[in-house]
Amino acid sequence: MNFLMMVFLVTSGVVGVQENSDRTIQISSKRAVQNMETNITTLIEKVKVVDGEMTIRCDKMTIESEKVQATDGSTESKTEAKFVVAEKNVSITKKDSIAYGDRAEYFVLEKKVVLTGNPKIIQTDPKTGKKNEIRGSVIILYRDKNIVEIADMDGDLTKEEKAVK
Repeated sequence: MNFLMMVFLVTSGVVGVQENSDRTIQISSKRAVQNMETNITTLIEKVKVVDGEMTIRCDKMTIESEKVQATDGSTESKTEAKFVVAEKNVSITKKDSIAYGDRAEYFVLEKKVVLTGNPKIIQTDPKTGKKNEIRGSVIILYRDKNIVEIADMDGDLTKEEKAVK
C-alpha cells in the first residue's frame, strides 16, 4: 500500500506553489521516514509529487523543511519546504514537456530546479505531435519565469536556435 501524505501546507511549496498561498500538494511513495528533530523527510520507492500542473516522479526524494510562524496572526506554525532533492529516474512533467535526469535539486525560495546526470527535455508540439529533444550537462528550470538554461546544449535544434547557439 502506498504511503500518502497530503498535509504539506506550504507557502512557497515543495515544488513551487505560488508565494503566499496555502495549497495542498499530494505526495505519495512506498515508504517514508520523517526526522522531527532535523525536519528532513525522505520518501523512498515510487515517489510521486503532484502540484496542480506539474508532476515529479523519482525513486528517492529528500525534503528539508523548517517551521515558520503563521502570518495570519494565529499562534500556529506551518511547515515550509526550503530544499528538495529528487534522485534516480527523475522525471518532471508539465503540460507538453517532460524533463529527465538522474538528480533534480529544487531551491524553493528561488523557484529553481537544477537537473543533472544526463538531463534532457522532450517537448511535444500539441498541433503536430512532433517531438523536440534537447540535452545538456546541466538544465536549470525557473518555475515562475518560463526560462530554461542549458549548459553544453545538444539536441534537435531548429535553424533559428542553431543561429543563436
